[in-house]
Amino acid sequence: MLLALVLTLASVVVGCGQLGDTEPVAVPDDPAAFQARAAAAMGEVETVRFALTASGDPVFIDPLATLALVAADGRVAVPDADALLTVEVSGSLQTRLGAIAVGSDAWLSNPITGDFEPLPEEYGIDPSRFFDPQGAWRPLLDNLTDATIVGAEEDGVLMTAVARGDDVRRVTAGLARAVAVPAELWLDAETAEVNRIRFTTEIDGSTTTWDLRLSEYGTDVVIEPPATTP
Repeated sequence: MLLALVLTLASVVVGCGQLGDTEPVAVPDDPAAFQARAAAAMGEVETVRFALTASGDPVFIDPLATLALVAADGRVAVPDADALLTVEVSGSLQTRLGAIAVGSDAWLSNPITGDFEPLPEEYGIDPSRFFDPQGAWRPLLDNLTDATIVGAEEDGVLMTAVARGDDVRRVTAGLARAVAVPAELWLDAETAEVNRIRFTTEIDGSTTTWDLRLSEYGTDVVIEPPATTP
């Protein structure tokens, strides 16, 4: 089952929001209006693919602080999700874990056997929390301050702003510490959907850079529970 999840998620397209080679992009000139459009668009999302990387100081997903998140690639069909997690074990080797959430149930693959087991409540890696349109993404966009449109880039229209701490925590599935941060957001010029967001959290001497890319909005996604569960 884990192998099937690996093969499925290997097709995730990390690059998002191409600007096109023939027609220039009409860059919005009103940051507040573009921000409002983005908030409304993100609040209506039903399916999406995501690719998250965390670099810098480790972010642990387990209570014993042995599994540090390196990356998460996955799919969301709100409110369900699955993901392939790359984690570093005890500061040395890396391995991959599968995570699935369907309804109120969630599972994580055992790092030794590969079998899916019910996700322990104390693990901060429920994949369904990686994309919450109304509870995380719309508030994030609504609450941005000091929004400035920089211009068109490869990943979309770049907008810089300051994101609230609680919103930063929510869009990283609760993994990031709740601290306000300057953020870079690349948005689709036409739909105002977010193609990418990047920010760095610095607190208590710990610095982590988060880079989250979103793609394939609105495509057919079906999330299924593991074939066998304990």
